[in-house]
Parts: sequence; structure tokens; C-alpha cells
Amino acid sequence: MKPGSGAALLGVALVVATAAVIAGIVIAGTPGEGRRQRLDDVRARDLRGLGASIDAFWARHERLPASLRELASDTRSALAVTDPESAEEYEYRILGERSYELCAVFARSATPQRRAPEPFSVHDVGSNCFPLSTRTADP
Repeated sequence: MKPGSGAALLGVALVVATAAVIAGIVIAGTPGEGRRQRLDDVRARDLRGLGASIDAFWARHERLPASLRELASDTRSALAVTDPESAEEYEYRILGERSYELCAVFARSATPQRRAPEPFSVHDVGSNCFPLSTRTADP
């Protein structure tokens, strides 16, 4: 081996390792990006759970709950009513006899991944509100 060939080999290995790290970040995203995605997934799951609980509340009481606190106190299982990061309560507004709105603040924008996206899978960065109505049949 010639003198300096070890340094050249080390240089090549360093370039290859750096390229692999950069490619990994480009493909998988940064750790912070992954954390934001996981938190947004939790927010969407929480909103789906709230919607299902509101439907069940309607079926039992034939009215919408006055607040998320009332909904949570009426539910037998644990119900997530606060944002996983800020611990602020999700927004809930009654719009009509059977219609309401659930709102959350998302860290990333999301587009539908399937042909028929569910309401919480499409959102922008920031505060997003989703108009909904109870799914039970009319009496």
C-alpha cells in the first residue's frame, strides 16, 4: 500500500457514510418530522374517537353533549379530549340539532392516502375544524 492510500480510503468511507445519512433523512425524514407525524396521527385518532363517542351519546340521550367534559363523564372508557402535545382541550362546537364541529391544531399538512378518505385524514398545518353530524338514523 502506498503511503496516503489509507487516508484516501478513509475519505471515501466518510463520503459514503455521509451520503447514506443524507439519503436516509431524505427518504425517512428527520426525527422531528417523524415526531410531528406521530402526534398528528394521535390527533386524528382522538378526533375519530370523539366522533364515535358523540354518536353513542346521541343514541343514548337523543341530543349532543354540551361539552367534551360532559361527553367524557358519560363514557365508560377513557376518552382523549386534549391535544397530546399542548394538553389543550380539542375544540367542540354544536352547529345544529345533530351537527357539530371538532377542531385540532395539526403540525403537518396531510392529503388522503386512500380513495375515500375519512374526515380527519385531510388537513392543513395549523388549526383545522371538521363539520360533522351524528351517524345514527333519524327516528
